[in-house]
Amino acid sequence: EDRHLVFQSTQEYLKSLNSIPGVLAAKGCGALGADVVLVVTQKSKSVLFEALLKDEKKPYFSRHHISKGLEIQVNGEMNIKPYHAGI
Repeated sequence: EDRHLVFQSTQEYLKSLNSIPGVLAAKGCGALGADVVLVVTQKSKSVLFEALLKDEKKPYFSRHHISKGLEIQVNGEMNIKPYHAGI
């Protein structure tokens, strides 16, 4: 922002987001900060924030849309043999 590498409209949008109660941080990402906006909210305010985005017809992804990653489930006994280098 100090180097004037963020679109003015993105700067204004970030300021409006940061003024919403429960928003902890907002940052423009991508070319000139205009491709995607990352918003971090208090967990207790996230549902209200999602409702606000829906009302404004803004596309969004929330923590509910993000994969929890790889989950490994072991059924039964696991036999793990230690690896001994050079033996």
